[in-house]
Amino acid sequence: MRVVLMIVLLVLSIGITGLTVYFTGMLEMPVVPGWVFMVALVYIALQLLRGMILPGSGKKTDWIYYVGLILMAIPAFLEQPNDVLPYRWLLVFGVSSTIIPPLLDILNWKKEQTT
Repeated sequence: MRVVLMIVLLVLSIGITGLTVYFTGMLEMPVVPGWVFMVALVYIALQLLRGMILPGSGKKTDWIYYVGLILMAIPAFLEQPNDVLPYRWLLVFGVSSTIIPPLLDILNWKKEQTT
């Protein structure tokens, strides 16, 4: 169960990151479709579920996840600037940071299995 959840989280985070980078790179003003945010909500729900199901996992990496959520949310509250590059970078860095916690969880799990 733990491995499946970690792999699902990793796949979702990579998918969200790829889609966000794709959509923000396509347009003059980055617009990410609503369904990508729905996938992000599923990721957030699974991340919270992981904390309930696997209480010991991710304690060291949770702060990266929260920083990513904050960086994803900041552009939604900003006015649409003339220069969209900072807007894009905030969004892309925020979404990219969601990959790190599940990846580190998988690496820690592998290390536990070998010892």
